[in-house]
Amino acid sequence: MKLFKMTQTCTSIAAAFVVLALGANAALGALASDRADLIYDSPTGNVTLDQAEATGGILTGYVLKNAVGGDDFNTGVANFALGGLTTDLPTDISEANLFSTGFTGGDQWSLGAIFPTGLDLSGLQSFLTENSYVGELGSGVHDLDLLVTPEPATLLLLALGFVPALLCKGRRK
Repeated sequence: MKLFKMTQTCTSIAAAFVVLALGANAALGALASDRADLIYDSPTGNVTLDQAEATGGILTGYVLKNAVGGDDFNTGVANFALGGLTTDLPTDISEANLFSTGFTGGDQWSLGAIFPTGLDLSGLQSFLTENSYVGELGSGVHDLDLLVTPEPATLLLLALGFVPALLCKGRRK
């Protein structure tokens, strides 16, 4: 009976960490507004733009800039999507096409591994000095919503969820 209660307690602790991690990640997603998204993959540096929430559901241009003297964009690897004017510099990656009807083949477009790796959300916000886009013509200039996947804090909470389970498994033997 004592072993059953200990196992039940360990399982409850592990489940609480997992729920906390998943809840934190869901809460961050719920904070996103009705703007186009820049989705940054921290381990790879890959950047994806999602135009689904942009005005008119399309992007006709975007500008990404970072501070001179800091980390640079990875140049020469950008996968441009709009077929217009492009800039591919260490401190400026941008594209514009006034005749654009958005990305072909869906709402998301991968620009490639153009950012440094290992940034969390605050690091990404510090890295970028400008992150803006124009949706449908006449909609004006808007800031992109910045999303980081996987968020390092979420991964840490998920990993911590397994620690009680492993400790309890060791005690049973």
